[in-house]
Amino acid sequence: MPFAFYDLETTGRSAAFDHPLQFAAIHTDDDFNVLETVNLRCRLSPHVLPSPGALAVTGVSLDQITDPALPNWFEMMGEIRGIIERWSPSTWTGFNSLRFDDPMMRQSFFQTLQPQIYAMQFDGNTRLDVLPIMYAVHVLKPECFTWPLNGDGRLSFKLEDLAAANGFEDHIAHDALGDVRATIHLLDQVRARAPAVYTQFLQNRDKQHVHDLLRSGHPVQLIERFGGPPRSVIGVGCGFDANYASRGIVLDLARIDPRDLAAASVEDLVRLIGQSPKVVKPVKTNATPAVFALDDADPMIADRAAYVSSNVELQDRMGRAMAQHYAETYPPPGPDEEIKVENRIYDGFYSPADKDHLLRFQSCGTWEARVTLLDGFEDDRLHQLAIRMLFLERPDLLSEHMRSTASANLLARWTDDDAPKNGWSTFTSVEAELQEKETSGDLDALQVAELREFYADRRRRLEAIAAAG
Repeated sequence: MPFAFYDLETTGRSAAFDHPLQFAAIHTDDDFNVLETVNLRCRLSPHVLPSPGALAVTGVSLDQITDPALPNWFEMMGEIRGIIERWSPSTWTGFNSLRFDDPMMRQSFFQTLQPQIYAMQFDGNTRLDVLPIMYAVHVLKPECFTWPLNGDGRLSFKLEDLAAANGFEDHIAHDALGDVRATIHLLDQVRARAPAVYTQFLQNRDKQHVHDLLRSGHPVQLIERFGGPPRSVIGVGCGFDANYASRGIVLDLARIDPRDLAAASVEDLVRLIGQSPKVVKPVKTNATPAVFALDDADPMIADRAAYVSSNVELQDRMGRAMAQHYAETYPPPGPDEEIKVENRIYDGFYSPADKDHLLRFQSCGTWEARVTLLDGFEDDRLHQLAIRMLFLERPDLLSEHMRSTASANLLARWTDDDAPKNGWSTFTSVEAELQEKETSGDLDALQVAELREFYADRRRRLEAIAAAG
């Protein structure tokens, strides 16, 4: 299957409340020969305060992100959708993409009213992330690569460090196209130096393959990393989340004898899942996990795995416990709690009628025509997002009252000092970040002053529109 290597540069780190400014991708055959290269940019959406840290890292100027000659966010995401359709089926591959780029893409598809937010997973497409592949190589074949250290003498798994230490020269870091080329180089080196790891990850693109491995009762090796060096967990599949079939469960057999769980209730298992160090590991089977069959397990591990494999009732209890654990960890909002539309992305699939209406909304060509389509959505999320998109791109097509109300709501968001962690940027948060970046030397005094004026001007403009109503 061909590969589609891609990377984003964004306004910040929140998938729900930031957006891509640059999308770069290289389509290759399965030997990494380049078939097509794309490099797209869009201008800053009016509803987002870009993070000063993101601007400092990417090095883009305010003139670049506000260039009126660039397409808007809506237009760029529509072009990306067309590229995905043209390149399908492919393996969409990035570096830390499953944690960052992939959720950002889903949110951008959702918020710009694209008909399919899972475009990188449908129509035969699969996903691959080179960062967990590098974790696995470090554990299983460490001699195959040079492992760089950061300024504190600790292992660095940054793309620019790994690529440079292993033969990739002239890397333009934090430019999306430069990062794509570095990612291709690293995966090509894995294929050459650690072919068994490479082959296993290609197999793990198939969700059913991972399901079968976890159901097999065969001991497995799960590679993970939380801050320190990557580590290996020796365990066995022990059921699946009762509410989410794509979340498998691995029991760490080096830390616990499953026979000790014979009389454990679901509530006992919920507590076990929450304890530290973790002995119960969730595994997303549809996210190309770093899980491998272990062919040389010692007799104790093999015996414990056989016990779990034969104990369907334990697996069932563990599945119910995992579902309860997630329900308690991420409880649904209360009846009076406001839910931002961005956080409703997973509230349900669109109806066939709404998918058809989205296609009309995308293809009709003018914002004047899109105004006539606002009331045609069954899903209230889509109606809300369509109005917002019109406010962002053609506010003149909305009534003065609607413009004023939307501006007041956005101003309230930007001045909300109780914004959630990993939420949207506010005037308070960007000022704190400006001070931090000036102190660290990431931004000089002139850059900081320019950014302060930029944020102040955005506030003045929004206050004027809000006051007009």
